[in-house]
Amino acid sequence: MVSTNEVLKTKEIADKALKRIESSDLAPTPQTYALWYQYYAESNFELGRAVDVILRKSKKLSEQDCAELYQKYINEGQSDEMILKAEATVAQIMEDVAKIITGAQTNTGSYGNELKKTNQSLGKVQNINDLKKVVTDMVATNKEVLAENQNLEQELSQSTKRMDDLKQEVEHARAEAKQDALTNLLNRKGFDVVMKESLAYAKKESRAMSLLLMDIDHFKKFNDTYGHQVGDQVLKLVGRTLIEGIKGKDTAARYGGEEFAVILPETNMTAAIAVANALRRAIANKELVNKNTGETLGRITISVGAAESVSTEKPEEIIERADKALYMAKQSGRDRVCVTPKPDVYSDSDQYTA
Repeated sequence: MVSTNEVLKTKEIADKALKRIESSDLAPTPQTYALWYQYYAESNFELGRAVDVILRKSKKLSEQDCAELYQKYINEGQSDEMILKAEATVAQIMEDVAKIITGAQTNTGSYGNELKKTNQSLGKVQNINDLKKVVTDMVATNKEVLAENQNLEQELSQSTKRMDDLKQEVEHARAEAKQDALTNLLNRKGFDVVMKESLAYAKKESRAMSLLLMDIDHFKKFNDTYGHQVGDQVLKLVGRTLIEGIKGKDTAARYGGEEFAVILPETNMTAAIAVANALRRAIANKELVNKNTGETLGRITISVGAAESVSTEKPEEIIERADKALYMAKQSGRDRVCVTPKPDVYSDSDQYTA
């Protein structure tokens, strides 16, 4: 039974977490609440230290800070714990099912023995009373077997349901572990997985594959001028625009900070440039409005680096080429797309604006 002191302590921590969320103008999401609850409960040392570092610099956490801290110090740990729990549960279910099957085999063997005895008894029947006893015993045995089979069916049905529930929980945990909480795009972990899979598919099927790396122009200055809350709005806006602007097997991810990535399977350089410019224009055409004040804050732009893969490349190699193109785009004036040609047709110094 939970003591009164424990209840009061829990309520005190919850009140502190809610007051902090309100005073920081943060959205009261379950993730944000979990972060501040663990902070005040002092139950997650690494999280507490990371929060204190940010608070010393900025006085309060932004939604972006909360999303990144939750992902790094809470969500990833929960996902790992969920997977370990799943493995243990699967082992337990397998053990339970094995016992059920063993029991069923035992029951089947016993039933077979009873049938043999009944057959032997039939050979010894001499009158109606003997026959009546044999039939009565057989009916009783069949009833027992029927009841045992019904129990077996129920137990197997329960095990199947446990497996289905567990599968949904694991899939949800894995999806959360690969998602950026602020923008709803894939996070870096999710990007790495899809990047590896896309390159493997391109190599196996001899298909083209391209990568776009993009960076929000002057984001730090924008963030310093208008604050983290508006900075979070900018990141969300870019994330939403990328989701709306890609299609099919294309995948958008938050690569880190204000940097984003788009993986384009079955897409050559010409098509990748077209996608990059369409996304760049779509973002530039979005007017940013401070949702708290209604003030128009102007527009934002992005710089994009593009690279098409070759069959011999590793993920880090195409990422490096796209990153070089992104650097050139920023050095060349920003709000543009730059490209690195395939390695077999260029030297390291060759990049061009698309």
